[in-house]
Amino acid sequence: MSRSKTDKINELKNLPNTLQPTKPQIINWFNVFQNNHPLILELACGQGDYTLALAKINHDKNFIGIDIKGARLWHGAQVAQQDGISNATFLRIDINILDKYFFQNTVTEIWITFPDPFPKKKQIKHRLTSPHFLNIYQKILKPDGIIHLKTDDISLFNYSVEAAMQKNWHIQEIINNIYNFTPQITKNKNFSKHIIDIQTAYEKKHLQSGRQIHYCKLQNNK
Repeated sequence: MSRSKTDKINELKNLPNTLQPTKPQIINWFNVFQNNHPLILELACGQGDYTLALAKINHDKNFIGIDIKGARLWHGAQVAQQDGISNATFLRIDINILDKYFFQNTVTEIWITFPDPFPKKKQIKHRLTSPHFLNIYQKILKPDGIIHLKTDDISLFNYSVEAAMQKNWHIQEIINNIYNFTPQITKNKNFSKHIIDIQTAYEKKHLQSGRQIHYCKLQNNK
């Protein structure tokens, strides 16, 4: 029997690999994972496609899927439990206050995959690559920390690159239409193969409809 949204949210409270703080508080993630491995975040992770896939192939790193929607997080948390993925956990919070849950300079990488493009002008401030959010990421990322962005929305993509440049982030890589240039980009020693060998549910739908996927890699420059 399928579970309702309410059932999933209620069940989330009892899953040991999910945190739902009632108020903003710095979390000692090294205590949560019981090791000092690098911290990798997936923001607006939905069902945690990237969180789970990355965790399965990178056992020496810790992964945190972050979203405000509990019913979505339930799926990822359940899969992690069932598959015994101990280096992945989930955090249900508002990303606007992400820096209230992490010590400064402790996060190694951030993945932002297919975020809401918020196309209307009055919505731009809500984009996860707006100056507001870039400032937050800069606080928690290590000095050389990385942001990975994948999107099918070229307007959001161009905006994100421009916003990062204005905030003095180092643009390590820009790839338009990644699947069209796969043979060339895989020869690049800095290329992260995870941008093509992991696909979210949204990405698969976009590819089926003929949409192009774009990627950029930003490095903290503080």
